[in-house]
Amino acid sequence: MNKLTATLKIEEYVNTILADREQKIADYTDLINRADTAIEAATDAMDEAELSGDEDGYREARRDRADAMASKELHQKRLARLLNEPLITQDRYESWVNSIYAEVADIDTQARGIIARQSVKMACIADELKETFEKANEVLRRLQSDVYKDADRSKNTSGEIMKLPHETKNVDKWDTFNWGKAGVSHYEYSKYLKEVEQ
Repeated sequence: MNKLTATLKIEEYVNTILADREQKIADYTDLINRADTAIEAATDAMDEAELSGDEDGYREARRDRADAMASKELHQKRLARLLNEPLITQDRYESWVNSIYAEVADIDTQARGIIARQSVKMACIADELKETFEKANEVLRRLQSDVYKDADRSKNTSGEIMKLPHETKNVDKWDTFNWGKAGVSHYEYSKYLKEVEQ
């Protein structure tokens, strides 16, 4: 029976895509944190320049804060897009899904065939076993009753028929049932000790 090949290859692609996404999430998060630090530093510099009356310093700090805020906004948007939008195109998604379905359907068909063949073998073995039990019981009855002449010894003191001590278990009935979705017939039987009737 074939093994999963296309599906496992797709799994490799999926693992690579998700690993790449996790790395980008870490990168964007780090850039956002750095932007926050820069914003805080620029804000402090603006406060200091305001207190000292440093007009040039104030303008520079204000530009630094604006740059840091723009950088943070950019990386936040990239992070949101990464988290919320598809990582592959619809065509690729559908192609991979169809490949997995087709491969599993092929393996399922093969498995059903194997199960069906094994069921036939099991039925043949069960038939042989049934015949074996019946033949053994027949020989035992003839051996005891006809050859050993033990008919009278098979009765108790009340004259009731007793079970043969070496009577083998026999097949009483055969039932069929569906085996899962494969719809394969399987056989089971109940065994019992037959009483000697003479």
